[in-house]
Amino acid sequence: MGGTAFLDEIGEMPLAVQAKLLQVLEHKQFTRLGGTDTLSVDVRFLAATNVPLLEQINAKKFRNDLYFRLNQYVIHIPPLRERVEDIPALVEHFLSKYAPMYGRERLSVSESTMGRLMRYSWPGNVRELESVIQCYALTGREEAILEKLAAHPGDKTPQLLGTYRQCEKQLILSTLVEVKWNRRRAAEILGISYNTLRRRIAAYCLDEQEPELPCGARRLLRISAGDLP
Repeated sequence: MGGTAFLDEIGEMPLAVQAKLLQVLEHKQFTRLGGTDTLSVDVRFLAATNVPLLEQINAKKFRNDLYFRLNQYVIHIPPLRERVEDIPALVEHFLSKYAPMYGRERLSVSESTMGRLMRYSWPGNVRELESVIQCYALTGREEAILEKLAAHPGDKTPQLLGTYRQCEKQLILSTLVEVKWNRRRAAEILGISYNTLRRRIAAYCLDEQEPELPCGARRLLRISAGDLP
C-alpha cells in the first residue's frame, strides 16, 4: 500500500484516534477494525489544521508526541484576506466547478463585484468564497454574491466604487491617511499582515503620496508611532 493520506482538521481528532495514528506513523503497521491480520503501510501523511496545535497541546487536546512526529515540514497558508490576489483565480475555479453542475455555462463576475469580493474580510476563508460562488451558480444572479456578503454581520468593509485595483488602492490610502501613515496600525485595521501592506504600498506607489516632512521629522514621527522601517 502506498500513496498519500491527507488528514484534514487534525487538531479536531479525538485523543484515542491520535494514539492509533501515532502507532501507524511509528511502526507503519495497522490492523483493520474487526480484523486480526497486521497490515504494512508505506504512505506519505499530510495534515492540515485551522487551530494552533501548540495551544491544543497545552489544553491537553492534542498529543505532544504526535505533534513532533508530524511537524517535520510546515507550509503556512495565509488567510484569504492576506492574499486577495488569489481571489480572481479562485472565483474562476469555483465557477468552472459549479456552473456546469447547475446548467449555467457562461457565468462571469463583473469588475465591480470582483472589487467587492477583494475588499471583503472573508472570516470563513476559502470555504466561504466557495459557498458564495456556488450560490451564484445556483441562482444565476450576480446580485446573490452581494446579498451573501451583505448578510454577514461582522463585515465592516466600506463600499467603494471602481475596479478592484482602484478600490484596493483607495481603501489602503484612506486607511493610511486616517492613522497618519502608521503602517502597522493600518495593517491591523485592514486585516492584513504588515509585509502584505508594504508590498501593496510599493505596488501602488503610495509612498509618493505621503505628506512631505523634513527627514528628521519624518523619522521621529515613524518612531513615535511604533512604525520602524
